[in-house]
Amino acid sequence: VVFLNRAAEEMTGWNADLAISNPLTDIFVVMNEQDKSRYILDVKDIIDKDETVKLPDYLLLAKRQSYDDIIISGKCKPYADDSGDILGVVLIFYDATIQKQNESQIRYYSFYDSLTELYNRLFLEEELKRLDTSRMLPLSLIMGDTNGLKLVNDVFGHAEGDRLLKKVAEILKEVCRKEDIIARVGGDEFV
Repeated sequence: VVFLNRAAEEMTGWNADLAISNPLTDIFVVMNEQDKSRYILDVKDIIDKDETVKLPDYLLLAKRQSYDDIIISGKCKPYADDSGDILGVVLIFYDATIQKQNESQIRYYSFYDSLTELYNRLFLEEELKRLDTSRMLPLSLIMGDTNGLKLVNDVFGHAEGDRLLKKVAEILKEVCRKEDIIARVGGDEFV
């Protein structure tokens, strides 16, 4: 390490004076988010490729003397002097924690019914594609609807209709196993 800007100091927990002259892998300690395996940035490989290399999405950056890992994204590129001689690698990374949380929230809402908190039709259709293999047989589906929902909505209002749908969802959760997939696929239809 020959330089660390203020943002890098804050994100890594290293003071630039302490970091300089240390190996990059001692300062930039990153792990794969899923399995927590160490990700080693291969500077030689980046120099040999002589092109910008994108870091894998959502690495965990371990902050020095802290348990506050942050999620980062970034890239690195060989750095050359005016004559074209490679001097090293420039590493650019940013805190992607909020971006990751936002993506997770969007993914959640794209697969869940906001009223009942069950899976939605889109999720069920994707799961059925995944489950449609001979090794998953036999596969059982139970389909049903909530009788009288339109009448409840017309007579007592949509708030009562929503309450009825939530109660049906609650009952389905109670009688199904944790590994079962329960989805609201239409206004009053459940699978």
